[in-house]
Amino acid sequence: MAAQLLDSPASQDAGLHRLARVARNNRLDASAQQDYGLALLAQGRLDDALPYLERAAALEPLSADHRINLSAAYHQLMRWEQAYWQASEAHRLDLSNPLATNNMAALHLFWGEVEDAAAWYEKTLAIDPSNWVVWTNWLFATDFLPWTPEQAAEAREQFNRAIQAPLKRRWRQHTNEPDPEKRLRVGFTGGDFRAHSAAYMFGTIYEHLDRERFEVVTYADLSTTDQVTDWFRDASNGWRDVTAWPDEVIAEAVRRDRIDVLIDLAGFTDKSHLMVHMLKPAPLSIRPILSLGLRSRKAAATLASERNDGVDVCMTISS
Repeated sequence: MAAQLLDSPASQDAGLHRLARVARNNRLDASAQQDYGLALLAQGRLDDALPYLERAAALEPLSADHRINLSAAYHQLMRWEQAYWQASEAHRLDLSNPLATNNMAALHLFWGEVEDAAAWYEKTLAIDPSNWVVWTNWLFATDFLPWTPEQAAEAREQFNRAIQAPLKRRWRQHTNEPDPEKRLRVGFTGGDFRAHSAAYMFGTIYEHLDRERFEVVTYADLSTTDQVTDWFRDASNGWRDVTAWPDEVIAEAVRRDRIDVLIDLAGFTDKSHLMVHMLKPAPLSIRPILSLGLRSRKAAATLASERNDGVDVCMTISS
């Protein structure tokens, strides 16, 4: 659909003009309106996209897909009540649609209503148990619940059984030199290599790691850059800007770089690329096992709101 037509910079303008022409010439065709609206939405032109998505929903009011797209658009425009209403309508129209339940979960999570968010993510997983993004969103939400370490560990075991275990057949033998005296190549994945609270925590690793014993390669998925980004780039022996790279491509880059230890710095947030780790491109992968055990709803709301740069990942569209 629209996303496929605009898959490279060279074709973006031509594809967008083509979709615009089709939408103008077929104003009563809901699919034409939706396709152009989604293309505009993908380019971040929210105000331009909205009328086309609204028209698609008006032309086919019983379509859950149109409601899902509107919900995502309203969410990005911070029109919360409309986003929630459209998501709930999508769920009412199609109880088996995982995108609808996922969007309900995302809204509750954004508002800090983590118990409701976790429940909606569980409904989504009941419909689509192989969706690893929903699994990570659910784990992120449960980290704000007053769970015991045992409950948190069991949740991660469920994730491993559902997602990582089937991937093991895709693991390949590593060709890294097994020399205990060699300088280890350590790779870091994440997206907060910028002025961000997380960066101030893991930045000390870059600052104090013994470079005679360890070589650092950073795989950075960057939504924004600043002077802190420049600091991390300078502190890395190798810097890979993997923004918009598919996980399989990142995993192959890690393998080519002969990384000995791959460390995730993003947890269950939107830039974690946990799928890269689950493909096991390095002999050793270190990922977070985190249980915040928050008992304060206010604290959960505050922390959830700090994740607003990941809203687009939480919300889903139907193309």
